[in-house]
Amino acid sequence: MHGIQKILDIPRALRETLEKGKAEYPEVIRQTRWGEGPIYISACGASAHVGLVGAYAFESLLGRPVVVRTPLVFQNYSYSLLEPRSVLLVISASGDDPEVAELARLAHSRHATLLALTSNPAGLLAKSAQGVFLTQPASPEDTPATAASQHVALTYLAWLAAETLKRPSRQLTSCGEEFEKLPTHADWACIHLADAIRALASELRSQQGLWVAGNGFYHGVALQYARRFRELVGVLAAGMEVTEFVRESWPKDFHKEAVLLLSGSRSNLKKAVHEAAAKARTAGIRVFSVTDPNDRELSERSDLAVLTPSLLEITHSTLILMLAEWLGVEAARQKEQDQRSSPLNPRPPTVQRS
Repeated sequence: MHGIQKILDIPRALRETLEKGKAEYPEVIRQTRWGEGPIYISACGASAHVGLVGAYAFESLLGRPVVVRTPLVFQNYSYSLLEPRSVLLVISASGDDPEVAELARLAHSRHATLLALTSNPAGLLAKSAQGVFLTQPASPEDTPATAASQHVALTYLAWLAAETLKRPSRQLTSCGEEFEKLPTHADWACIHLADAIRALASELRSQQGLWVAGNGFYHGVALQYARRFRELVGVLAAGMEVTEFVRESWPKDFHKEAVLLLSGSRSNLKKAVHEAAAKARTAGIRVFSVTDPNDRELSERSDLAVLTPSLLEITHSTLILMLAEWLGVEAARQKEQDQRSSPLNPRPPTVQRS
C-alpha cells in the first residue's frame, strides 16, 4: 500500500477498532478484578508512546494512579510492585514481541491479573492474558493505522472502564459522544487538510533540526511523531513535553531549529503551549503547530498552523496522531520526489512564511 494510502486507511481502522471495542471491551472490563492499587502499563516495541497516553486516560477518567514502564525497566526494577490483585496491561501489536513472554511470566508468578491490548488474538500475549482487548487486524509492519488503532483503543478502553466502574457524569457522556464521531472527523481531515499537510511537511523537512512538543495526551503523540520523522525523513527530531521546551535556553543568535507544537483549545495546559510559542519566537526559532481554530493565540504565533476540529484532549490526540503520521509520510514522499528529479540538488530552497 502506498504511503499516503496508508494514512487514508486510518479512518477505517479507527471505525473498526471502536466498533470492536463497543461490542467486546465492556465484558472484559466487568470480568477483571481491578483491585485498589495502581494500574501498571508496559508497552512493547513501537507501541511505547501508547503507554504514556494510557496513563493520562486512566488517571483523568477513572481516577486511578498509573505506573508506566518499558518492559526492560519493569522486569528489572518494578516487577516487585505487583501484588495478587494488581493489574498489568501489556500493549503489543503483534502479541509476540520478545518481551511478552517475560512480562507474562512475571505477572503470573506474582498472581497479578494480566490484560492484553493487541491486534493478534493468536499471539503469545493474548493466550497468556486473563483479558484481551483486540484492535484492528494485525499488520506485518509498523503502519500509521496500527499506531492510531492502539491509541484510540487504549483511550476508549479507559473511558469504558470509567463508564462501567464509576457513576455517570456529564464529562463521561460528552467524551463518549466524541468517540462516536471521531472516525467522521478523521474522514473530514483526509478530505480537507491535504493541502495544509503538504505545506507543513515541506517546511518541516527543510529544517536542520526539529523539536516536537506536546503536553498531556499530546505528549505521547509528540514522542511518536519525532521517532517517525527521524525514521522517514532523516531530520534530527526530538519529542518532549512542552514544559521541557520552555525550560530550554538558547544563545541570542540561535535560529537553526524549529518547533512543532501539538495542542488544542481544550487542552488543560494550553497556556504552557502559548508560553513555549512566545519563547521560541523571541529566540528566533520557527514555530509550527497543529491545533484547532479556537486556539487563536497559538495559531497567530505560528509561522504555519494546521487547524482541525475542536475536540476534547482525549479524542483530539488521536486525530493529531493521524496528522502527525501523515506529515512524516508526506515529507518522506516529497524528499524522495526531489531526489528523483534532481539528484545533485535534492532539496529546494525553503520558502519563508510568517
